[in-house]
Amino acid sequence: MSIVEMLQFILTLLYIQRVSVVVGFPSGPPTKACASMSPHEGHRKSLVTRQSYPRVPFSLLVNNRTYVPGQHIQVILTGDINFKGFFVQARSMEGDSGVPLGRFINPHVGSKVMSCSLSPTAANAWSHMDKYHKSDTTATWVAPPSNEGNIFFRATVVKEKSIYWENIFSDIVHYTGPIYQPTEPPELEPKNVPCTGGPRLAASITTSMMRVIVALVLIILMF
Repeated sequence: MSIVEMLQFILTLLYIQRVSVVVGFPSGPPTKACASMSPHEGHRKSLVTRQSYPRVPFSLLVNNRTYVPGQHIQVILTGDINFKGFFVQARSMEGDSGVPLGRFINPHVGSKVMSCSLSPTAANAWSHMDKYHKSDTTATWVAPPSNEGNIFFRATVVKEKSIYWENIFSDIVHYTGPIYQPTEPPELEPKNVPCTGGPRLAASITTSMMRVIVALVLIILMF
């Protein structure tokens, strides 16, 4: 191999490495990142510092701060700078177990819904699906059919392979739907039911018999 060919080979490797650094996971995060929502394989440790970025340049917004079962809430991820990758889930305020809640529909162009549970159609997470720059994106979250308490949305946003932000939170969305409380059957109070028998019935029978006896006596005397 000549020196020129060797240089071309080295430049090709450097180009491939640069592309991999920028792209990371262009089609979305792997399912192994569902619980932690943290970039693992394919991403170096984030180079974000307070000096380079004094504040988080992204916001995770919702169009409603309360929900009831089945309600639709618009979720918007927007930034002061462009980004390439992101990962969003809804989590419970009642002790975050790492299990995403509800499901996402209507993802914006360049994004997709994905499953972070055993069901392949759960659609309980939302992420990018290409490597192109984005300034904002949106999707609709559908609340679960049961009471999951107060929830929040959590995001990880990637600008480049080694420049990303974790634990970006939305405002708390409060549950205001019906709360099921098991009830015991009401106690029945005894009612005073008038008695239809007893002394009154006996007196009535005695009076009727006396009338019959008197009538018989009168008939006998007539003859």
